[in-house]
Amino acid sequence: MDDAPPLEAELEHRWLLNASLNESSANQFVQPPWQVALWAVAYTLIVVVSVVGNVVVMWIILAHKRMRTVTNYFLVNLAFAEASMSAFNTVVNFTYAIHNEWYYGLLYCKFHNFFPIAAVFASIYSMTAIALDR
Repeated sequence: MDDAPPLEAELEHRWLLNASLNESSANQFVQPPWQVALWAVAYTLIVVVSVVGNVVVMWIILAHKRMRTVTNYFLVNLAFAEASMSAFNTVVNFTYAIHNEWYYGLLYCKFHNFFPIAAVFASIYSMTAIALDR
């Protein structure tokens, strides 16, 4: 019976040592700089094309009176959801994937987990409304 507490203490010490070694070890998913640069270019192109394209769609529909139809208002809603998703989610996903560390705080973490779901629902319901309107 006297051996039980020292054994438990030794196991706990080993577990804590192993946990601290795991936390201090290098990230095994580190990519070479050329690969990070390639991913950065790809993500940048996707975000720029998505945001600019969707903003242009919104501007064309909202700036011209004859484009203001029910279907086009649904398209504005769809374009807004898609542009917001690209602007607020894709960039953050990229930085997290590259660094494997969250820099944006708890509030944005909660927003980041909620927003893609809301944007996808907005896109789905906008397309459903367009189909029903037709």
